[in-house]
Amino acid sequence: MKKVYQTILRKEGGNCFRACFASILEIGIDDIPAFEKKPIDEWFDSISDFLKNKGYNYIEYEYQEDHEYSLGKRDFFHMRIGKSPRFDCDHVVVYKGSKMVHDPHPDNEGLKSIKNYGLIILSEIK
Repeated sequence: MKKVYQTILRKEGGNCFRACFASILEIGIDDIPAFEKKPIDEWFDSISDFLKNKGYNYIEYEYQEDHEYSLGKRDFFHMRIGKSPRFDCDHVVVYKGSKMVHDPHPDNEGLKSIKNYGLIILSEIK
């Protein structure tokens, strides 16, 4: 993982999600389409199309405490989506197992609460 920081720091239209994808994929933030500029209901399709062309898929599922044990025992990078400590909006950070390893916001405060997990997975083996 390469720490990539968000370049847009604001409540509406920040790019923490894109920075987390860039961090896990170890590419520049500008190498990922700026899907945060689209309506939020188009984000998933936009990032899915981008990842599909790279041989990956993105899945997201609801946070449940019993998943914490199994994820904590796994040594892989994933995203956690939840409430921002700064605004009444969502924020995204990178975890490895049960430990936060990167907050793309420069204050590094993480999340107030977690609502979803996000995983980048291989779509095919070449």
